[in-house]
Order: sequence, then structure tokens, then C-alpha cells
Amino acid sequence: MTYIRNRACGCTRCRACGLWWPAMLVLFGVLVLLHNFNLAYMDKTWPLLLIVAGALWVFQSSASTAGHVEPAPPAAPAPPRTQPPPASGDDTQVHHG
Repeated sequence: MTYIRNRACGCTRCRACGLWWPAMLVLFGVLVLLHNFNLAYMDKTWPLLLIVAGALWVFQSSASTAGHVEPAPPAAPAPPRTQPPPASGDDTQVHHG
């Protein structure tokens, strides 16, 4: 069975999928902060971004799917709207004068 992420699901794998961007943003902010305080320099610490990204990827792909709820199938598209036929008679024409 293929795994499809469901935002409404509470299983570990679905919750872990939302961690990647926040973790990368926080780590990048910490590295920039350390660089600004001359404690660690970006040219030496940037591999941490790759290490953490890989660790998160492994965690997400190996997390449990116990209790996973499949997402609902997409709704059928609405039928196209059609214009009603014009009414017959002179009341649909514009008269000037």
C-alpha cells in the first residue's frame, strides 16, 4: 500500500512530515546567530544542514503509520455552468429613442 500524507491524520509519520521546514529554519537561524557572535562560522557549519535534513528524512520515512487515516478521495468536479437561453420577444432587445 502506498503512503499518502493526510494533514488530518495523527499518526507519527503524518506528524513528522510537518517538521522538515521548521527544523531547517530553526537550525539555519541558530547557525547564523553563532556566525554573528563569531562562535562558529557558516563555512564550517553548513554541513549540519545536510546532516539534519538527512536525519529528518530517515525519521520521516521510518516513522510508524499505526493509526494512519487515508485522505478522502478528491471531490468530483462540479458540472459546468451553462447560461440560460435568451428569452424570445422584444423585451430582450435594447431600443434607443
